[in-house]
Amino acid sequence: RYASTEEIQRIGEILKRDYETHPRPVSFILILMLTGARPKSIECSTWNNLEKIGDSGVLTFFGKTSDSSGEDEVVIIPPAAMKILETLPRKETLTGIKVPRLYWEKVRKEAACEDLWLRDLRRTFATIGLSEGESVGVIGELLNHKSTQTNAIYAKLLGTKRISTALTIADKMAGLLQLKGI
Repeated sequence: RYASTEEIQRIGEILKRDYETHPRPVSFILILMLTGARPKSIECSTWNNLEKIGDSGVLTFFGKTSDSSGEDEVVIIPPAAMKILETLPRKETLTGIKVPRLYWEKVRKEAACEDLWLRDLRRTFATIGLSEGESVGVIGELLNHKSTQTNAIYAKLLGTKRISTALTIADKMAGLLQLKGI
C-alpha cells in the first residue's frame, strides 16, 4: 500500500499543525517520507552515521541488507530533512526517539488512512519516484534493495545520480506535504 496524494496532503497538514507540540515524532515521520528509509534505520542511526554534504546529508550504517550484501546501507538525507534534523536537540540517535507508533496511529486515524503503516511511507516514496519517471532499478538502489536479481539487471548508480534522484523525490514529497514554515 502507498499513500495517495490526498492522504499525503492530509498527513502533511496534521504534521505541520503538531510540529511545535510533538517535534520528535513529527520529525521522525517527515524524515521517513522524505527519504524512503526503513523506520528501524532512522530509529537506530546516530549522528556519527551522518555526513553532511552541502545542505544535504548521507546516512551510512549497517542495516537490514548489510549481512547478506557485505555493504553498508546508504540513505540520502535531502535539504528539507536536514533542516528538520538540525532543529532537534542532539541525542544519541538522530531523532532521539524510537519509532513513534502511538503518534502515527493518531495521525493515520485523523488523516482517514488507518490502513497506512509507517513502512508504507517507504512504498509511497518509491511510488512518487516511479511516477516522476525514475526506473525501478534506480528506486531499488535508493531503497537499498540488494537482491541478486536486481543487482544482475541494474548497474550501480553513480553517487551523483543517486543523490539527485533522492533529492528529486524528496522535493516532490515536500511539495505534497506543503512543508513551508517548518
